[in-house]
Amino acid sequence: MKFTAGNILECKAEALVNTVNTVGVMGKGIALQFKERFTDNYLQYVAACKRGDVNIGKMFITPTNSMGNPKWIINFTTKKHWKYKSSYEFITAGLDDLVIQLKERNIKSVAIPPLGAGQGGLDWQKVKVILIEKLSDLDIDIIIYEPIDQWQMAKTNSGISRLTKPRALVLALINRYRQLGYEISLLEIQKLAYFLQRMGQTDLKLNYKQFHYGPYAHNLQHLLHQLEKGYIISEKSILDSKPLDVISLNINQIDNILSFIEKECNQAEKLRLKQVEQLISGYESPFGLELLSTVDWIIKENKESALDPSLIKEKIKEWSERKDSNFSIDHIKTSLTKLEKFTNDLTYA
Repeated sequence: MKFTAGNILECKAEALVNTVNTVGVMGKGIALQFKERFTDNYLQYVAACKRGDVNIGKMFITPTNSMGNPKWIINFTTKKHWKYKSSYEFITAGLDDLVIQLKERNIKSVAIPPLGAGQGGLDWQKVKVILIEKLSDLDIDIIIYEPIDQWQMAKTNSGISRLTKPRALVLALINRYRQLGYEISLLEIQKLAYFLQRMGQTDLKLNYKQFHYGPYAHNLQHLLHQLEKGYIISEKSILDSKPLDVISLNINQIDNILSFIEKECNQAEKLRLKQVEQLISGYESPFGLELLSTVDWIIKENKESALDPSLIKEKIKEWSERKDSNFSIDHIKTSLTKLEKFTNDLTYA
């Protein structure tokens, strides 16, 4: 049994465990990323919920039909309803069935997220004890992903970076995202900062360019790297992190960040934070923010395609095959509708 931290979707285990509820909603955190990465699993899960086949203490398992790993997605019910908290009894009952299912399918390796912690509201240290107790007898590779803030909080103990206005504003956006109940990846931080600069926060001085996952500013990585000294926590150095690696905020520094914003930022800058939050509403995921920022970038760089979904689709196809496959005309139209509401704030001239 190995404990680690990071993005479970990058694990090469034969089976990946996804945390779900019984009502067919994958709206936040790691479940939302599973929904976007493994669409067929999501559709089968929703159908099973409608039939009443997704229950506490029972795994709902789907094959990926992939030549490589993962071969299985194991949907582990940690909540009855997405609005409610989890319970230790749910975790215990689920683990009993998980052991049975792993043995029946002869699965040799499994990756498990921090069951019931985070959105579920459970104490991770108590959950960890239950996991060890229930899984220790299995003779397979078990990779358990701990909450990053508990995995590397020690990083924050040596030296605190000096806050500047750009640093504080980026941290404030990360905190707002966190308060909405979402994990945040490096990719998502890139997009939040992108939209903050697009709203007029020019002193960020971020050099965005067209890149694999949309607009990307290499110099933002250096700003974030400085914030590793006390403010943000990651599995590895920011400079070595991948776009989908999860980044956490040191909650012990939130009061300092908010106090700095209150004292040092003017009303226009405080308003921009709110505007970014409103703009990204409904797009709070790596997929959603990549889509929204990509469409915005194309409009900004190609004035002639500003309101034409078909022309934007052509530009997306030129950008990359992956984007063309991921982003449909309907996705583009919905993004345009959202962006049009902020035309006065996102200067396209």
